[in-house]
Formats: sequence, C-alpha cells, structure tokens
Amino acid sequence: MRDAIGNVFTKALYCDNLPSDVYARADFASPVSGWLKLSPSWFTCFTTGPADTKGNKTWYYTQGDQVGSMPKIKGWGNVPAEVVQLPAGTPHPFPDLPRCPWF
Repeated sequence: MRDAIGNVFTKALYCDNLPSDVYARADFASPVSGWLKLSPSWFTCFTTGPADTKGNKTWYYTQGDQVGSMPKIKGWGNVPAEVVQLPAGTPHPFPDLPRCPWF
C-alpha cells in the first residue's frame, strides 16, 4: 500500500479501534488530517510522540475514514496508541509492525 506522499508499506495491523482524530504528525498539537470513524482499521507502522492519556508514547500511522484539513495527504496521519485496540495482553507497539521510516 502507498500513502499520499509516496511511502510504500508492506505490512499492516488490522484491528479494532476507537473513533479518533488523525494527526498529520505524531503530536496532539499537529493539524488534524482526518478522522477514524469506522472500526476495524489498518495501521501501517508506528512511531513515538507525546504520551496519550494512558501514558503510552506509541503512535500508529493510518489513513482516516474521512479527510480533514489537509486534503492533499488524503487523511493519512497518526493516532495515539490508546485508540488502537490490541488483543488483551499485547503490548504497544504491536510486535512485528515496522517503525515508520521517517522517525
């Protein structure tokens, strides 16, 4: 799969998720590039950023179900780990999911 700026991903995590803003960068102060409204969703890689309300600094890269304030990137961006509903006992970041190449 390829994102709107040309990055290619060969793996993805498919799992349930909570509705969420999708941020252009792994930062709550970043512009909202889209929204996750449906579940399950897919997540192509992980990075780190500010801690979410559960204290986790892992963020996952995905494409929102709806495009936000940056239409050129087509809803691609990051969500904090608390949005990604991993199976019970599975740690963040999800094992074997690659780290995002730009971080």
